[in-house]
Amino acid sequence: MAIPTIIPIQHHLLTLPRELRDLIYTHVLVIVRQHILFFYPSHTRPGEVDLFAPCRPRPNWLALLRTNRQIHDETAPLVYGAHQFNFIDYSFDQTRLVRTFLDGIGKGNAGWLRRVCVSFPAEPPTWRHWERLGEGGGEVGGGGGKVKGKGGGKEDGETLYGVRLLREMCVRLRTLEVHVQSQVFLDGEDGENGEEPSAEGEAAAITRPIFIEVLPRIAEELQGIPSLKEVLIVPCHANLDDDVVRAMEGFGWSIQPRGRETGD
Repeated sequence: MAIPTIIPIQHHLLTLPRELRDLIYTHVLVIVRQHILFFYPSHTRPGEVDLFAPCRPRPNWLALLRTNRQIHDETAPLVYGAHQFNFIDYSFDQTRLVRTFLDGIGKGNAGWLRRVCVSFPAEPPTWRHWERLGEGGGEVGGGGGKVKGKGGGKEDGETLYGVRLLREMCVRLRTLEVHVQSQVFLDGEDGENGEEPSAEGEAAAITRPIFIEVLPRIAEELQGIPSLKEVLIVPCHANLDDDVVRAMEGFGWSIQPRGRETGD
């Protein structure tokens, strides 16, 4: 009996018309419903990033990208362009997380990202660090990046460096969703030993003047992304102060009312 010839799957797939291949790619690779991919530091592989995707079809759902170069080139715009990439991690240096991910996929693939979600500030905050933002000057930053500017501190530099990473690598970015860590900006005096300041209910407002001073520097970096169409600000834990809202809206940013879900 003749032994059947086994033809690799990529040869079967590439003989199909491109329109049909695109339908297959969409069915296999695009996550339905939320289209959100969450990234966090790997606990088992230091220096790498793990992925969590709601409704992910199967554990090896991205294997198609690694089939061969042609299939990768055909599927990469779909995978990186059809999903929201969420890098919010309040317990970790977010700039390092973003940089690790972008370095891992390479500048070519990073250029297909269209929607990214980050937090502000980029580092796990301390209750007195905003006062330090106005001290000193010169070069600030970390994680391999330096940002020169008037005033500022390490947290400020990390935030600006993270935005600069997006500007340099995500050349097709259309929507940037920013979750403001509002607990840093609550009204009230610091508690003893640097504890969280008290706030009267969830309606406590963000009023730190230094926050407004940082915004123009972030806006300047974002203006360097020609494809960017929307900056969506999502307040967490508290409402934004009126002065902060006016400053953000002056840059053309949208403020999402608290309690409303984000996503496509």
